[in-house]
Amino acid sequence: MLHVFALLLFGTLANLIVSEDYSTLKGRDDGKFCRSDNHCKSGNCRGNRCGGRSNDSWCKTDDWCSSKNCYRHKCTIQDAYKLNGDDCSKKRECISHICENGKCIGRNKGDWCKENNWCSSGQCLKSKCTEQWPTQLFNGATVGLPWPANTKDAEDQGWKKSVNEACVSDLGEAWLYEGKRSSMHSVTLYFSPQIGHKDGIPGVLTGIQVDYYETIMDGLVGRFFSEKKKDEDGNHYHSVAVGFRDSSKYNLCDNSKPLPAIHEEYVLIAPGMENLRVPSHETSSDLTENWHEGSCIPGMGVHWFKSAETGYKNLTYKRNSVVPVVPMYIPGGSISGLFFWAPQKMQVWDNEICTPALFQRLPNLGECFTKCNFWDYGPGLNQKNDGPLFMCANTCDDKCYFEDSNDGIINTMHFFFYPINTLQCPETCRNGFNPFTDYSVY
Repeated sequence: MLHVFALLLFGTLANLIVSEDYSTLKGRDDGKFCRSDNHCKSGNCRGNRCGGRSNDSWCKTDDWCSSKNCYRHKCTIQDAYKLNGDDCSKKRECISHICENGKCIGRNKGDWCKENNWCSSGQCLKSKCTEQWPTQLFNGATVGLPWPANTKDAEDQGWKKSVNEACVSDLGEAWLYEGKRSSMHSVTLYFSPQIGHKDGIPGVLTGIQVDYYETIMDGLVGRFFSEKKKDEDGNHYHSVAVGFRDSSKYNLCDNSKPLPAIHEEYVLIAPGMENLRVPSHETSSDLTENWHEGSCIPGMGVHWFKSAETGYKNLTYKRNSVVPVVPMYIPGGSISGLFFWAPQKMQVWDNEICTPALFQRLPNLGECFTKCNFWDYGPGLNQKNDGPLFMCANTCDDKCYFEDSNDGIINTMHFFFYPINTLQCPETCRNGFNPFTDYSVY
């Protein structure tokens, strides 16, 4: 009986003590112990602390912490983290929570994430590290050489950011092969700024510009072609650019944070001039109503041409009447790539030696390739609808004849967003035309 009495007495005293302790919790400052919001001056009790728990305190969820960030049961201040590429001694210092060989590194594609800068790509979507579109780039008709789609790959492949050019608001930062523009390397790749140090978050591909060192379609200057420019060696050229980001929505020159995760297949021909938006899918009503459907070629996709004559869908093929950039599509699907075209031979190609080697597969063909520039390998496409290679084979139109050519040749430069061996075609022309048998030679 004495034991029972002692237990009852102890329980009563304990309740009185707890009740008295609770009464002292009211009106407490941030950082003090609490059990409910009405115990705190701020009216905010999280993780049994007014205002939330401090940095390095134990936690279960984000809402326990004053920083609103709980990682591996520790409250952390995200702004105090080091960026990818920064020096580190332990993983907790890094914003990605990964420290290897003394450097913070980003998480890989598919890894769990909370913020863009947790990922090596700088892109976190639906709590997974992902990549921006375009995720890959390939160059050359029938060849499909891998080209860089971010600044890390660009550096690895011999591209350098131009030291003489400011960031272009419509396109991004200019990168040149081996750091120099020339007729042999007549392409500028544009990227968003890299964030952090050399091993930080890479910039992503935001545009491509092709520099024309020979004759152009003069009537399209100011619409698709730039005014005449001069490279560092004093050589003149005009350029045609294509952008992959809507610069009215995104700051392509912001070097303080990576671009937000963007997976929209956005293509704009001549940003800042014509601003011609390319439909991203072959089922687009804009494409079918305002563009001319051409042939589907394996390794490329379905070609669609655009008249440069305002208000016309049908192509007349007169001088200055066809847009100098042609998009291609997976049949019934997304944009697969695009090509730039020029009204004369642009490739460094010895017709007497290299053309026979190309068609007869002679051993000296490899030597010809090593001397080529960035335009498509080969002698170019015939202006006449004749021979194994001619421009009108792309159009599925018996009225086709490109009047722009100055020397009987039209040259092309192809870029693809998919490996070319994945681009298949069920038929050449959906209108039933056969460009290899139905043309009368012009």
